Amino acid sequence: MYGIAALRAHNGIWEDDCRTIHEFNTDDLSAPPKVHRQVLPFQSYALAKGFDNCLYAVTKAPTNAPEYVYRYDPATRQGGYTEWQLPAQGGESVWISAATDEWGRLYFITSDANQLVRVSPADGRVTVVWTHDPVQQAPYYPAIGFAGAGTHANFCLDDKGTLYEVYSTDGAVLRIDLGTLKADPDLLPIDGLPERGGYSDLLMQKDASGQRRLYLAGPKSVYEVDLSFRDARRVHRGVYTDLAGCNLFRRSPPPPADPAPAAVAAAPASATWRGRVLDAVTFQPLPRAQLRLRGRAVPVAADGAFSFTAQPGFSYAAEAQLAGYLAADSLYLLPPGASAQDILLRPLGVGTVTALDKVQFEQGQAALLPSSFAALDQLAALLAQNPGMSIELRGHTDNVGDAQKNVELSEQRVAAVKTYLVSHGVAAERISGVGLGGAEPRASNEREETRKLNRRVEFRVTSVAK
Repeated sequence: MYGIAALRAHNGIWEDDCRTIHEFNTDDLSAPPKVHRQVLPFQSYALAKGFDNCLYAVTKAPTNAPEYVYRYDPATRQGGYTEWQLPAQGGESVWISAATDEWGRLYFITSDANQLVRVSPADGRVTVVWTHDPVQQAPYYPAIGFAGAGTHANFCLDDKGTLYEVYSTDGAVLRIDLGTLKADPDLLPIDGLPERGGYSDLLMQKDASGQRRLYLAGPKSVYEVDLSFRDARRVHRGVYTDLAGCNLFRRSPPPPADPAPAAVAAAPASATWRGRVLDAVTFQPLPRAQLRLRGRAVPVAADGAFSFTAQPGFSYAAEAQLAGYLAADSLYLLPPGASAQDILLRPLGVGTVTALDKVQFEQGQAALLPSSFAALDQLAALLAQNPGMSIELRGHTDNVGDAQKNVELSEQRVAAVKTYLVSHGVAAERISGVGLGGAEPRASNEREETRKLNRRVEFRVTSVAK
């Protein structure tokens, strides 16, 4: 059993962590865990354990862009990115929780509960299970779904096809039938829990005697929940964003095909994706664009057209670039049959603003996280490809805390990004910067899920010389 540690002590002060994993002894959860310190390359809220005994996580960054799943092996303490790519999580959401089913498939859910995605490690298939929160149809939803309410997306799975979610405000348990995607009409309140909120995950496990146990990550502690009596007792002290384990399940035969009508099962094994690479403003073809689909170079014709043999139901990463344009990096899930989908490139005009959503910092500091380097390398490459382009870096924070300190922090983060770019060959005079603090939010500051979207760095094109 594992958990992502939410906090760490640094110089006597508790700080956000979300990159360290604790390994528990399920025979004695009160014992100190084995610590895998700072082993994730990003901060994460979502962790699942595979049947291969590896752990799988995804960044908590609110990128609204496709994200690769990261694999970590606790035995070797080594990790690396998989080829499995989750779709964009939505403009005001993050990947908040993960779990494993009886077939060893991995599930990831967004913080608004509107997107549940399944990954099959056996064949790499990424499937969207739902795109609308089933709990919204439950009779109790008005009591937990009002503006300012807590989240209810953190979840686990049992071996009978039931998905359990926890309401973050009071620890009440919700249930959804994965076969019908229907929520149980009853909300299950749990006795014996603190009333101050902060419930962040559930995990169904077996104990040493083989009995099923439901564990709940709550404020400063992990609790064992007895669903029969709807009460809980504390079994471990600590704050965790997600719990992971899969000893509830025996290794099973390969899972059945995803439920689908017979007509879908008879879909062709491959289909042709046809499209064009176009200017996003004029819609004129861009025949000189360089296009890669799932890592393979694809030729672009004189009219901007391309053709690619794909497999329906699989996700395909499309990367397109051309001097004078912002590079495109998107994920497409192809339907059965022939598919027509154009790829649009935004021209680098003066005034164009682009958010660097994958650029992240240590909490409350200007130190770049290693997960930021790939995005900054792409920006450095863009500037190298367009030597006449100059940019202004724009730093933003949320509105929590002292306004002047927020401005100073945003200025320091802009300076950190500039230093990185200059160290990678970009002339300093091509980069200006401004720290705006919380003056220009792009989302509501009422909830933490959306406040995260306001903590960002952008760049604005200030000149494009030919």
